[in-house]
Amino acid sequence: ENEGRGRVVMNMYGNNNVLEQKQFQRQFRRRRRNTKRNMRRRRRRKRQKNKR
Repeated sequence: ENEGRGRVVMNMYGNNNVLEQKQFQRQFRRRRRNTKRNMRRRRRRKRQKNKR
């Protein structure tokens, strides 16, 4: 998954600035991790509400 996204980022920048690519990948990875954590929390809350 990461390799495919890296290639897309390289295509966007045209392989001009490697630093920008790395920064963008770091930000994107952080966003994905946060979204996954948030989804897990939401699911747990819903299950608890349903049990009550």
